[in-house]
Amino acid sequence: MKITHVIRGEEWLPSTPIHVLLYRFLGWESTMPQFAHLPLILKPDGNGKLAKRDGDRLGFPVFPLNWTNPETGEESKGFKERGFLPDAFVNMLAFLGWNPGTEQEIFTELELIDAFSIEHIGKSGAKFDFEKAKWFNAEYIKKLTDEELAALLNVTVDAKFGKQEDSYLLKAVGLVKERLVFLNDIEQFSYLFQATEKYAETSLSKINNIKDVFNVDAFETHLLQYTDVNASELETSLKEFATNNNIKAGDLMKFLRVSLVGELSGPAIPDLILLLGNSASIKRIRNCYSQLLPNKEDLLKVIANGLRLKIIKLIFDEKEINLDRIVDILKVDKSIIEEHINLLKQKNIVLEIEKKYVLNNKILNELSIDLADINKISSVLIK
Repeated sequence: MKITHVIRGEEWLPSTPIHVLLYRFLGWESTMPQFAHLPLILKPDGNGKLAKRDGDRLGFPVFPLNWTNPETGEESKGFKERGFLPDAFVNMLAFLGWNPGTEQEIFTELELIDAFSIEHIGKSGAKFDFEKAKWFNAEYIKKLTDEELAALLNVTVDAKFGKQEDSYLLKAVGLVKERLVFLNDIEQFSYLFQATEKYAETSLSKINNIKDVFNVDAFETHLLQYTDVNASELETSLKEFATNNNIKAGDLMKFLRVSLVGELSGPAIPDLILLLGNSASIKRIRNCYSQLLPNKEDLLKVIANGLRLKIIKLIFDEKEINLDRIVDILKVDKSIIEEHINLLKQKNIVLEIEKKYVLNNKILNELSIDLADINKISSVLIK
């Protein structure tokens, strides 16, 4: 068969003498291949050979491709489907039990072929380190050109977020390439392809101090002056806006980042604005600003309207204005109720305020509003 070398796992060592004897007894000793045995790939803790169930238990793949058990129908995800690049996978495998004897870890296929020698294979088992495998993949993604990465991600992005212009996708992936560990990590950067509709309260609470000093209209006017600039020039203009409007630059950048990304981490703000465009950026900024928690003065005004809100809700619940019913529930003089209802009719007040501001202890604590203030206002209203 003209086989020159047999390289296999060390679990075959006990059988090797039998194989050698067979070659001798059959008269094939002159053509007998050379045998080499590789150390086993061990579980991450080093206790035993890596098995499929270890991957299932610890959350990493053990097969190159998706594999379905023909008997049970159970599917195991493969490295390819997990988002590993082929070259990164090969590089990672080469270092399980082998070392080039240098500090170099990233090798092209040709470099591996040139550097490999069986003498540098270790004798002890190699622990499988999934974190190291992820590192290899991230490094290979960084080495890709933006064009190569965009081509690899095109199908995933179109399926998840809809068809994207080639030029836009090229710029978008370039912004997050350094943050990708797996190819399908691009799904985590949805803000590149769609705006955040509802911002998390945890994010809003970290930028709420901008509410009293930031003017959306003024910012839009300022931004629209910069339509043909680079990232550096845009960053300078943002800092100028902050200075001219007595806003701390750090506070402005945090607000803009949450507005554009939905959280406090992401690419540089000027790069994001240039990618999204001024119009889309302003739309996101307005949406975020509208969802900021009320400041103390605003909230006190809402509390002061508490009686009117109760009346509105009762009117909606009753489908008609039943003054006697409202008086009975609120325990307030009928003339007070009539006065408030007339004001509500004149101003055409609806439940938007009640929808927007949820008066709970968490918000009260964040805004340092004393419950005594609420009680005081309420007592004045219902005198």
